[in-house]
Amino acid sequence: MKQKIIVVESGQFGEEIISIQEQGYDVIYLYTGIIPIEPKNLDVAFKIIKDKKLTSYEILADYIESLNKQYQIKTILTTSDFFIEKVSLLCRHYDFPFLNPETAGILINKHLFRKKQKELGYKHPDFFLFSSLEEGMNFIKEDDREWVFKPLISNESVGVRIIKNVEELKNAYQVLNKLSRFSAGLIKKEGFMLEEFISGEILSCEFIKDNNQLRILGFTSREMGDPPFFIELGYEFPFHGEELNSIQNQVKKFVHDFDYNFGPCHIEFIVNKHGLYILEVNPRLMGYPNYWMINKALDTDILKYITKLYITGSLFDFSSSSNKYTVCEEIVSDREGYISEIDIPEEWKANPDVWIINNISKGMYVRKAESNKDILMRILVAADTKKQSKELIKTIKQSINFLIS
Repeated sequence: MKQKIIVVESGQFGEEIISIQEQGYDVIYLYTGIIPIEPKNLDVAFKIIKDKKLTSYEILADYIESLNKQYQIKTILTTSDFFIEKVSLLCRHYDFPFLNPETAGILINKHLFRKKQKELGYKHPDFFLFSSLEEGMNFIKEDDREWVFKPLISNESVGVRIIKNVEELKNAYQVLNKLSRFSAGLIKKEGFMLEEFISGEILSCEFIKDNNQLRILGFTSREMGDPPFFIELGYEFPFHGEELNSIQNQVKKFVHDFDYNFGPCHIEFIVNKHGLYILEVNPRLMGYPNYWMINKALDTDILKYITKLYITGSLFDFSSSSNKYTVCEEIVSDREGYISEIDIPEEWKANPDVWIINNISKGMYVRKAESNKDILMRILVAADTKKQSKELIKTIKQSINFLIS
C-alpha cells in the first residue's frame, strides 16, 4: 500500500497534489472550501475531507490523529499562509520536517512581525495596534498622515488599503468584519493595525531552506496599482538590479535572526531613498500562479522540488541557472459592470510559453478591483530575453477582446 501525504489547504489551487502524486504517494487533502481549488486537482486525491471547522487547531488535530491511525503517513504539509503555524505544530508533534512554529506564528501575524522587527533593530514603518474602531478613530483624528489599514492575519492584499480620515477607517473596519464572517474566521477581526505608508520600488526574494542550507531561487519585481488599494498588476522573474546584493544580505540576516529553519519563503521589500525595508514575509512560495514563472525561468518543477523537501527533509540539487525571462500581467476592472464580450484567440492555448488564466465569462458581473482577489485575467509569458517577453505579452493583450458594460 502506498504511503500517504496529508495536504492541509492549498495556496496553489491544489497544483502540489499533482506533484506529490507523481512522486508515488497518495494524497489526503483537507480543506475548508473557503480558499479556491482547481477541481481537476481534487480528482487525483486519494481521500478528500472538506470542513470549514478546520480553521480550529483542535479540530484539525483530531482529523490528523484519526488519519494517522488509519494510514501510514509520510508527512503533512500546507502551502497556505493561514495554516502554516497549525501544520508546523502538528509536524513537530509527529516528528515530520517542519518550520519552527514560533517563527511561523510571528510571520503570519502582521503586528507580531513588526514587533519582532523593531526588537531586532530592523528598519520598519511606524505601526500601531488597535483593538476597537473607536481607538483607531481617536488616533486618526490626531495624526493626519497616510496610514495603511491591515487585518492582523490576511493574504492577497485582502482588506488592506490606504486611509486618510475617519470615514475611510470606518469603511475599512466594516470590510474587515465582513471578511472575518465570510472566511469562517481565517481573517481575524480581533483588532487591526495602522501602519505608516511608505512608497518605493517593490521587489521580492524567493528562497528555500532546510536545516543545513539556504537556496535563493531568484528575485521578482512587481508593478502595483494605484492607491488606496494594493493590487499587484504585474511581475518579472528573474529580476536583475543593483539592489540585489543588499537584498540577498538582508535575506541571510532574516533567516538567522528569525530562526527560519525550513521550507519555502517569499520576502517582499520596499527600496527607496531611505533604505531597504522588509514589507512582509510569507512562509511559502510566491502566490499562485507564479510558480509557473520559476519553472520556466529555471527550467525546473518547483512544486515537485518543494514537496520533495517536505518528504525528505533535505534540499536536493537542481540547475538554477537562468533559462528564460518571464513576465506576468494581471488585468483588473476600474469600474463595475457586466462582461458583454470576451474573446481569447485559441492560438495562445497551444503555446507552451504562454499561460492565460481567464476568471471571467460573458454576462458575469465584475466590480472595481479592491484586492488581488478581483483580478479578471492573468497573462504569463516566457521568452529568451526581457525584450522578447515584453513584446510577446503586448501582442497577446492586443489580440484579446473583452468589454465591460
